[in-house]
Amino acid sequence: MSARVPKNRNSKKGTSKRFITEGEEKLIEALHAVGKDPEYIAKRVGNSVRKVKNYIKGIENGVTKVFSIEEDIILVQKLREGIVKAAKLVLFLPSKQDWMIRNRIKLFKRHYGDIQMLNELEIITEFHKDKLENTEQEYTPVAESHDENERNEVKTSGDIIEITETGFDNVFESDFMLTNALYPKEANLNFDNYNLCEDFLF
Repeated sequence: MSARVPKNRNSKKGTSKRFITEGEEKLIEALHAVGKDPEYIAKRVGNSVRKVKNYIKGIENGVTKVFSIEEDIILVQKLREGIVKAAKLVLFLPSKQDWMIRNRIKLFKRHYGDIQMLNELEIITEFHKDKLENTEQEYTPVAESHDENERNEVKTSGDIIEITETGFDNVFESDFMLTNALYPKEANLNFDNYNLCEDFLF
C-alpha cells in the first residue's frame, strides 16, 4: 500500500514569497506613485496582496528599514526591560514594522548572544560607525589660541604682513591700521573720517 501524499504537497499554487525583495520594493513604490491599486501591483510583483498592502501602508506611515541611533537605543532599553515581543516593541518604534524589529533582535543576538546584556554604546559603535565618523568630522572643533600676543599673518599679493592683535588704543585705530596695511590708497582717503570718529568718541 502506497503512502498517502498530502493534497497540494507538490503544488506551488497559493504559495507566496516570505519577504519582499529590494527590486520588488522599488516596483511597488513606482506603481503606487502612479495610483495603481494593491491587487494590480501584487500581480505585477508576484507577491501576495496582503504583503503589498502592508508595504504600501508602511510607505504612507513613514516606515523605513534603516534603524537610527535613537531607535536602536530605544530598542535596547526596552529589551532590557523585558519587552521582547515585536508586536509590543512596535508601539515604541512607530517608523518600524514588527518583522523589521524581529530581524533587528536576531541581528543583536547573533552579535552579542544574551539580549539582556546589550549595551547601547557597543550597539552604536558596531552598527553606526559611518554616522559617528561623519559626526566627528562635522563637529571637530578647531584649536583656538588664547595668547594675547599671538600674531596673525595676512597674505596680500604674495607678501606676508604681520599685524599684532593687541597694542591698539581702540577698535577704530585697529581697523584703520589693518586697512592701511592692506589698502594704503583707500586708507589715506578715509584718514579724515577716522580722525572725526576718534574726536567724537574719545
